[in-house]
Amino acid sequence: MRKLLFSILLLIISALMCLGGYVTLKGYNYYKEALDQKSLEEMAAQIRSSDSYTPIDEMPEMYKDAVVATEDKRFYHHGGIDPVAIARAVYHDLLAGSFVEGGSTITQQLAKNQYFSQEKDITRKIAEVFMAIDMEKAFTKDEILELYLNSIYFGSGYYGIAEASMGYFGKEPSQMNEDECTLLAGVPNAPSVYAPDTNPELARQRQAQVIQQMIQCGYFPDTTVNAVLAGFQIRQLNSTSSSLKNTPDLWGCFFTALYGRKVLTPKESKMQDLASSREENSLLFNIWATIFPMAVASVGPAYTVRPDAFAVRAFR
Repeated sequence: MRKLLFSILLLIISALMCLGGYVTLKGYNYYKEALDQKSLEEMAAQIRSSDSYTPIDEMPEMYKDAVVATEDKRFYHHGGIDPVAIARAVYHDLLAGSFVEGGSTITQQLAKNQYFSQEKDITRKIAEVFMAIDMEKAFTKDEILELYLNSIYFGSGYYGIAEASMGYFGKEPSQMNEDECTLLAGVPNAPSVYAPDTNPELARQRQAQVIQQMIQCGYFPDTTVNAVLAGFQIRQLNSTSSSLKNTPDLWGCFFTALYGRKVLTPKESKMQDLASSREENSLLFNIWATIFPMAVASVGPAYTVRPDAFAVRAFR
């Protein structure tokens, strides 16, 4: 009996290793094909050719700190992939039984946005890892962050920090104040949800989470938390159709994010619709889809709602 169990265990391990090797090879080929079509130098030149391209030294320190704290707090300490974030994401995905967290670094997000689709696909994630490692070899950290911030989507048709700053606030990125920096830093996580001109309430709640992350990362000493929060004023956006005048105060949003008190908003039913679970999002389905892509229907983007903070998190 013991020998039989041992043989079954070896068979399972062997099957998993074969599956892992197959998926890794498929991801590597995907990465090579993408790189053959557009080199890293061509990718960077394409982003830099934009009329609104903004060098990183013209962006406020507050904004850059807010992005790093929110998107990839170990950005300056890893080589393109963050094992800690990946392990956390795998743990949360297993608990949820679906891809609710991707664990992607800023470098991986740049790779995905410039080379790959937004599909929640294991092959794509592996290709993204290979591409991120290449990017870390080709560019400095500041260059990667600069390319990322000049190409990400901020909602309402704005791509890159300059378009977003001008569109939402009517000013150049270098002129943004602390309130605007932290508000804008939270938008790319889910642009259609957090766009300040269409969903100001959710944008402010997301901003509160950004501030919380910055405090946890040490950008604000604990003794200045009250002063920091008091300094963030509700300001009207550069838009004739929307403003923040009816937005809940930031104190309330902050404590909602920090302590988990649920805030009900008019958008709740819409968010719940976005968060409706689909059977196809299970881990087993995604593995099956990777091996037999023609045998299953494509899976659309999935979102999950964290009721404790009312945050919509997209797979990254």
